[in-house]
Amino acid sequence: MEKIKQLKKIIKSKRFIYLSFIFLLILFSLALNIGFSTFTNRSERSITNIKVAGMEYSLYINGKPNNIITAAKNEDTPANVTLISLNNVDSKYELTFKVCADSTCNNFVETPNGLKIEYSSKTIDDISGAIPKNGVKNLRIIATNETNTTYYIMLDINAGYIHNTLALKNLINTEYNEEDVIIATIIDGEISTTFPTTKGDYDTEVTCTTNNGASNATGSATWNGSKWVVNITGVDTGRTICNVEFYVQIINKILAQGGGITAIETKGNPDFDSSSSSSDTGIYAMEDEYDMSYYYRGEKNYLNNNLIWGGFQWKIVRINGDGSVRLIYNGTEAQFNDSSTMNDTGTNTQIKEAAWNLTNSNDAKYVGYMYGGANGVASTQRNGTTDVAATYNQRNSNAKTEIDNWFSDNISGKQFESNVVDNLFCNDRRLQNEVGGSSTGPGYGDGGSYFAAYYRLWTNSNPTLKCGLKNDKFTVSDTQRGNGALSFPVGLLTADEAAIAGLENYGENHTNYLYTNQTIWFFTPVARYYSLNTQTTFMFASGERTTDGSFFGKSGDLNFGVVTINLGLRPVLSIKGDLKVTGTGSATEPFIVN
Repeated sequence: MEKIKQLKKIIKSKRFIYLSFIFLLILFSLALNIGFSTFTNRSERSITNIKVAGMEYSLYINGKPNNIITAAKNEDTPANVTLISLNNVDSKYELTFKVCADSTCNNFVETPNGLKIEYSSKTIDDISGAIPKNGVKNLRIIATNETNTTYYIMLDINAGYIHNTLALKNLINTEYNEEDVIIATIIDGEISTTFPTTKGDYDTEVTCTTNNGASNATGSATWNGSKWVVNITGVDTGRTICNVEFYVQIINKILAQGGGITAIETKGNPDFDSSSSSSDTGIYAMEDEYDMSYYYRGEKNYLNNNLIWGGFQWKIVRINGDGSVRLIYNGTEAQFNDSSTMNDTGTNTQIKEAAWNLTNSNDAKYVGYMYGGANGVASTQRNGTTDVAATYNQRNSNAKTEIDNWFSDNISGKQFESNVVDNLFCNDRRLQNEVGGSSTGPGYGDGGSYFAAYYRLWTNSNPTLKCGLKNDKFTVSDTQRGNGALSFPVGLLTADEAAIAGLENYGENHTNYLYTNQTIWFFTPVARYYSLNTQTTFMFASGERTTDGSFFGKSGDLNFGVVTINLGLRPVLSIKGDLKVTGTGSATEPFIVN
């Protein structure tokens, strides 16, 4: 009984009451710690450790004790973060951050537009989750800074006990795709989510890049008999993006219009005695100086031979025997963009009007794209390497000067100039008796002379894509097959090419794809003979009759023009046949070289 009295006395004492209050306060504080799932960061941290209300963690960035990332301007900065629990109990964690204005992180700023902190697709552990006592988490984040200012990212931890729900701050909530290779597919210029299901006529090209530009990775796409298989090698950095492009070369698109090589070659050539019509419109085959050539013939409304390249419109004339594609000028790309269709007629289809030779027509040498001696100096022999030789490729005709100037101003030095091929132009200066015709003058001086093409085209309607003499095969650097006399790989259409396209001697043809309702020069000599009581030098041409009678053509025909009159110039050149193109080749959806 005495002990009970003493116990009551102690309970009633002030000291007991005070100690009990302290004990209850401690229990209440402990209950608060257990009841709340997030904790106030007391900022009690060293360079490596972060304390969160009784729990402690250590952070390493890229293997070094640190919690600040430098996000350099206009760069993506990866960071491998190691989170180590220094606690003897399991806990929950979340990686968070603040943006600092300086490297010491004494001043914080709002996350600016253009700065993102994301978790990497290659992170080993999640940005948030459970971490065992004394456990380790390996996290990978990417700071994408698209601004012109360098920022500093201070990493922090949001943590709580394992048996509680952690209220996430979700500051790092989007993924940065950092897979080794991302494959993007392009089919005929259109983005696709799948590969083609057939081999078709597709060629392929694989190009790889990274966020920082070029990549060392290379690749190939091959048809294994049942599907396309892509192989990428040399990947040495994350987030490599490889574009796999499936395309059809321009020559294969052209050949497909004619049903393929076999179908084109089997049908033979049309009747060159008549103008082209709807009945013989199509693609045909004829050998040239290189191999088999495939040429367009016929009506413009039925042919899909329109092309945009180098900022200009073109009509495709033929596939050359070397696999290149011969084009004739048809206007500018800007004109197509304005009207949404290719030019049809008018002066827009040519670069200008000019004389083949400015002042003289009293010598057979003036049929040359180049010739010997100065203007006004008579030629006294046909061949040779002196000033008096008519066929000496020494001096430019006015037509060559104009064509060269256009090429120099518009093609030379441009990136797409590498597409141009050195394919020959034939300025056939043989005499007609050398190809089966009667004897007709010496081919030089002021006497009468008829050239091979007069007999071949005007007498016999028998065009060819072959060229007789090496001296007349104009090339730039090809001196094995050609003369190497050109400064630039550009010229004009030959009269033979105009004939196989469907123009007839002295006959109108307003539907042919070469018809523009303008008078134009061809590359082919005709003759030096009497006209209007004057001994005059003529080149092949096509178009309308001139008011002075010096040109005897009709609209859309194959005829003659005196070398001193002004006729239209439509440059001709050849581009690589393996170029990628989109479009169908129609007047409203032309092929466009990519």
